[in-house]
Amino acid sequence: MVRLHVERFIRSRVVRRALALGIIALSGWALLPYVTYRIAPSAFVNAELMRVTAPFAGQLSPDLPRKGEYFQQSRVVPMVGARSPDRRHLMDLDQQLAMSTKRAELARRQLEEIAGLDRKLGERSEDYRLGMVARLNHEIGETEVEKGGCLAEARQRNDVAGRMERLVKLGISSQIPLR
Repeated sequence: MVRLHVERFIRSRVVRRALALGIIALSGWALLPYVTYRIAPSAFVNAELMRVTAPFAGQLSPDLPRKGEYFQQSRVVPMVGARSPDRRHLMDLDQQLAMSTKRAELARRQLEEIAGLDRKLGERSEDYRLGMVARLNHEIGETEVEKGGCLAEARQRNDVAGRMERLVKLGISSQIPLR
């Protein structure tokens, strides 16, 4: 039953006329640009001319395609060839070399200064050691002299004590009490 109603609807005159008018309107809309505007198989770009500048000095590459040249597949072509080689990387390396040279010179001067201070410290240490050895030798000499003096004083006291004992034994002198 539904199928019968759908078939009648599609076969009705109003639906057929609406469909025909829709197809005509669609084709008119599709053909309208060809009627109202000039459309040709070849085209010209009528754009304003503008100067294009490259980020470096150079000239157009001779590898650019010529008019009418067709490509089978896409390819990369440089637009501008440099007149002089790109020296940015070289300049960066030169700057790094200059900085490294300055740092190396500073480090060399610091090492020389440290070596000089080390040499002076060695000289001062040697002078101090020699001075201490001389002072200790002098003190050893003084001690030896004092020892000699003490031994001489001890001998003198023994001699005096021996003489006093002889004088006491001979009765010439009286006994001295020792404390």
